Amino acid sequence: DLHSKDNNGETLLHAVCVSGNLEIAQQLVDKRLNIEAKTNTKSTMLHCATSNQNAALWQWLLDRKISLNAQDKAGQTALHLAAQTHNIAMVTWLIQNQAELNLQNENSLTALNIAEESRFEKIVELLLKAGAITSASNKSKQKKVEVPELKKSSLDDLLAAIQEMHNYG
Repeated sequence: DLHSKDNNGETLLHAVCVSGNLEIAQQLVDKRLNIEAKTNTKSTMLHCATSNQNAALWQWLLDRKISLNAQDKAGQTALHLAAQTHNIAMVTWLIQNQAELNLQNENSLTALNIAEESRFEKIVELLLKAGAITSASNKSKQKKVEVPELKKSSLDDLLAAIQEMHNYG
């Protein structure tokens, strides 16, 4: 059955998107395979297509309204995966097609953070030139604690500041 899923929730169309075969993908969609189907990890066809270099397939998916910014269970977008796998062509294509650059995955990492950690300088450069925000890092979701300014001359001010910080948390 063309519409069946494997144990990972993947359809034949997911596998074809991984392989990058546009012609077969078109034939399967003509046979009414669900282009919106997601795997058990909520990966879309575009997530699967990050493993290949077929820009015609990516564009075909986009033309069929596949979301560039869909996030899987781990919060990964196609841009996260393309950055992680050093797929420069797909990163470039996603940027050109207005993918959201600063979405964070479940670890609060953006595609830029991933590229920086992997030392993929070309992808870092592409993302920065496109306007990725460097401050949208894994630290950005941590609770920010304001430390009150202390007056050097007063022990009472120091104790009050410590009490204020204690009450804040």
